[in-house]
Amino acid sequence: MDANSPEQPRSHRIQTAMVLFALEEALGNFVIASAQDASLIPASLRIEIERRLENASMVPVSQLIQQTYLKEVLDISVSISKDRSEHDALRRLREISNNLDIYDIRNSVCHPNRAFPEVFWVRMAAIASDPCIEQARLSIVSDALRCAVENRLTPPPDGWLNQRTWSVPNSLPSTFDHQVTGLIARQVAGWRCASA
Repeated sequence: MDANSPEQPRSHRIQTAMVLFALEEALGNFVIASAQDASLIPASLRIEIERRLENASMVPVSQLIQQTYLKEVLDISVSISKDRSEHDALRRLREISNNLDIYDIRNSVCHPNRAFPEVFWVRMAAIASDPCIEQARLSIVSDALRCAVENRLTPPPDGWLNQRTWSVPNSLPSTFDHQVTGLIARQVAGWRCASA
């Protein structure tokens, strides 16, 4: 596709959304798998999230994660990984996410009527290709990036784009039927991509 093509910004937005969705899903899954008990989540974060659940206390981790913002799930991931091999990688992920303004990227992806700067796709690709992703065992992010770069695009579910800015998606399906291309889809390590 020609870089000056009118379709290019749309493609960059979809590529970015696809990779960002995979990152949010991977972080949510990491927290759910690593913190079987909500008491392992720092109290300051847990109380704020529980407040969004109408003051429900000590709800299951999976329910808490459904209410987290991206920044919160990154902070929780770093906190609960302190005694795990993924800790340094997750700290690095949080640092580069902050430095590359991932929250602005998330906000821009969710506003389809606004211009989508190409730099946001480049920043998202930089985050997803950083070695910290593999070191933190967030392989679905690498898979999504590979598919996005190869233009085998599958955008996230429509509802994800309409959710609160910077939040982790709720009730994530394991695959998505929405496809941008008319190509036949195939499964790649938990991420559905369009085949070449």
